[in-house]
Amino acid sequence: MVAKRYCAGGRTMNTAMLRDAFQHLLGPARQLPAQYQPQVRQRDATLDAGQIMTGLRGGTERPA
Repeated sequence: MVAKRYCAGGRTMNTAMLRDAFQHLLGPARQLPAQYQPQVRQRDATLDAGQIMTGLRGGTERPA
């Protein structure tokens, strides 16, 4: 996104352009926690320490 604006702006990027690009990305990013919170809570209720350790080691074990 920022790279496209940089190229479209003649390969110059001033503070206002950078701020605008950041604000454009910030809105959708702020919605992500609310969007994924139900899934996180559901997964949190079913995880155990063994599954967490398997995931950290790169395993693919998933709850049934």
